[in-house]
Amino acid sequence: MWGLAAEATLAYASLLTDDAWRDERFPWLLGSIAARYLLQSRIVEWWVHGEDIRATTGLGPQIQHWPIFLTVDMGVRMLPWTLGEAGIDLQGASVQIDLEGAGEGSWHWGLGAGETPPPDKKADAFIQGRAAQFALVAAHRIPVDDVLDSGIVVLGGEAEIAELVIRHIRAYA
Repeated sequence: MWGLAAEATLAYASLLTDDAWRDERFPWLLGSIAARYLLQSRIVEWWVHGEDIRATTGLGPQIQHWPIFLTVDMGVRMLPWTLGEAGIDLQGASVQIDLEGAGEGSWHWGLGAGETPPPDKKADAFIQGRAAQFALVAAHRIPVDDVLDSGIVVLGGEAEIAELVIRHIRAYA
């Protein structure tokens, strides 16, 4: 059933026109969202729940670039919202996240709602590390302290901001 639901979601998404893909909104948990974010959210859920099943059945992790990248990307995109929900105001600040391995990528993200840092702005805080483990932190599947204590993820710049980011990142609503 799970595979059929995933296939149906992808088949439906492939039928959307360019206009619908760009402009239409679809009902979701916290309100209506664009198709691209709905589909990304579903892929994140599939990978995260798959990791839950694999961990509880003795199977090793499923290290695949795109699901890991999309999980991190969703968490980064949601940072202004998750920080706001926690009552944290970081208007004007930004974070640079550079991850390696499967899911690798680089994000320079504004931490205030609707903020995009100028291309020449140096980030206030930095996070570097392994993408797969960072994605599991964003999914709240492994503790932040485990990746920090082991050195899998390191913080820099304004350490207080970097720590707020990693402790509040969330790849789902």
